[in-house]
Parts: sequence; structure tokens; C-alpha cells
Amino acid sequence: MVRNKNVVCSASQVKYFGSNRDYWAEKAKQSVFRHFIKKTVERFQNLQNYSTSGTFESKFRYYLKLRGHHHIFYGVYRTEQLKKIIYDVISRINQPNTIDLVTMLNALRFGDFYVIDEVLMYRYDGGESAQGFFSHKKSQKLNFIKAISYNHPTTRWCFNNFGYPLCLKNLDMFVIWNLEPLFFLIVDVIRKIISDEDNLVNN
Repeated sequence: MVRNKNVVCSASQVKYFGSNRDYWAEKAKQSVFRHFIKKTVERFQNLQNYSTSGTFESKFRYYLKLRGHHHIFYGVYRTEQLKKIIYDVISRINQPNTIDLVTMLNALRFGDFYVIDEVLMYRYDGGESAQGFFSHKKSQKLNFIKAISYNHPTTRWCFNNFGYPLCLKNLDMFVIWNLEPLFFLIVDVIRKIISDEDNLVNN
């Protein structure tokens, strides 16, 4: 960041630790679908950070595709830029669980992301969000409809904040993002089935 004034945020790679990751690693070894499970876990556990550069429009779309890979949120910023980045986000949006994504998108207005290809950050895979998407939303006292449409307020914020022309160019990304809760519902059901099978075997 000292050498390149166009870098707005710098971060490292991330590594998970904890029982949840160990559980899925063991499942991958035992299953005939171990290659598929391994690739799925790697894809959806969203560990990788990615450098970004280019025009704001190209970075905006690129990061919408990588919307789950938000650990760069915990990177290093310049204080004055960070104040400007978060002002719009904090003052205009009330979605705690998506504030990382909109902060990252907002940060791209100010420059590029640079990622050191070395693990310097570690994330514990437990906690409330590890219960599963809908268990997490239930703990937030959200009903099924609100959980399914959870990304809608943030989508609306993006259209109002970044402009309709840019967001409409990336409508496919927003559609996929708003359909993700349905995918997470399927994942929760699969997790429940696997958990019940494990309990039956153990008992």
C-alpha cells in the first residue's frame, strides 16, 4: 500500500480451523463422492481472497461473482479512505450480515484490492452462523419468507447506491444472489439427513 497508492485494501489468504471443517474432511474421505464433496466444500466455504484491479465496473462484477469470498473485509485500509467507504454503508443500510459485501463493493470505488499469497489470517468455523443458514436466521427471529428474501434489501440498496445502469448490467449476478437462500435450504436439509444418519449409526 505504501508503494501503490491505488491499493485501497490489502489482505492475506485465510485458513479455517475447527470441528466443522474436520467433520466434512472426514466425510469426504468416507464417501464415494469424496471428490465432489471436497470441491463443494472448497467452493462454498469461501476461503480464498482475490486481488482486483481495472475499471470500477469490471471490479464490481468480479466481486459480485466472488460475493461469498469476503475475508478481505478484514484487511488493512488507509484510515481516511475507510471513513469514506463505510460512511455510506453504515448510514444507509441496516443489514448486518451483508455489510461486508456492500463495504467491499463500496471500497472498489476508491481503488484496487491486493492479496498477499500467504496465510496470515485464521477463521474458526464454529459460532452462530455455522448452525446453518436457516437456523441462523431463526436465531435472528426471521420467519421463512424473510429468510428466503433476505438479500432483497441489500439488492435494493445496491441499485440505489451504485445506480440502475451498473446494477442492471449485472442483473444475472443479483438474481443468483437472491436465489441463494433456496440453495442454502437444500444444504440445510442434506446436513439434517446426514446428521440423523450419523445419530442412528452411533446409537
